[in-house]
Amino acid sequence: MTDRPVIAFIGAGNMAFSLITGLIQQGYPANRLWATNPSIAKLHRLQKHWGLHISTDNMEAATQADVIALTIKPSVVTRVCHELSETLKQRNCLIISSAVGVTTETMQKALGYQHPIVRAMPNTPVAVGAGVTGLYANLHVNEPEKEFTESLFRSVGTVQWVLHERDLNVITAISGSGPAYFLYFMEALEEAALSQGLSKDVAHLLTVQTALGAAKLALTSEQTFSELREKISPPNGTTEAAMKVMEYGRITDTIVDAAKAAYARAEALSKA
Repeated sequence: MTDRPVIAFIGAGNMAFSLITGLIQQGYPANRLWATNPSIAKLHRLQKHWGLHISTDNMEAATQADVIALTIKPSVVTRVCHELSETLKQRNCLIISSAVGVTTETMQKALGYQHPIVRAMPNTPVAVGAGVTGLYANLHVNEPEKEFTESLFRSVGTVQWVLHERDLNVITAISGSGPAYFLYFMEALEEAALSQGLSKDVAHLLTVQTALGAAKLALTSEQTFSELREKISPPNGTTEAAMKVMEYGRITDTIVDAAKAAYARAEALSKA
């Protein structure tokens, strides 16, 4: 694999836009990138921003590519693999798929032969360069291809490889769905501020900055989450009073159960 392989993004939606943005901002040449989509408007948006190649024809892009990035809905992955099968076989392209629940086995069957495939589970903060992506490579992916895939997703955040494909379902439940869990808590905290008389703007600012500060504190500290929490929960203080209410409401159990439900759904999708 060359240092700057030609990448064809099949499906020019938000995920493709985020990855293309990250790549180009780190110096990847736009003339080595393709994007396809049935929507001319979405393609023009990408071309206006970055000047890459665009097409409504998946085959046109695939015939130019060294890497195929399937940034499409899970429901169309099998059809697209069938459509591109012969072209990909001739070019021996690396396939990177971010489709939730579509296993490498499913894609292999659709292609009709063994092929290097990496599955990726990014989360929505890749849009601001702060995502985390779980990665799994099948046995046909070589080291240079793994290194390239990692560099692609490091352009929009951090990455974590897993040895077992099933572990991507755990990553889906924790970091894939996780931003929604934190935003749900932030909604509740903002509502608490509003109910006690703060303005919408102030409540929003306090909530967002507190979440950001807590995350940065956790990221830069060697202490556990529990140890950090205990440091700001002295006996008979305001934080301890709040924590007792959360413990009474079994908030931890609720969060664990929610993540288990997300995992179960990811498992079901991978078996569909």
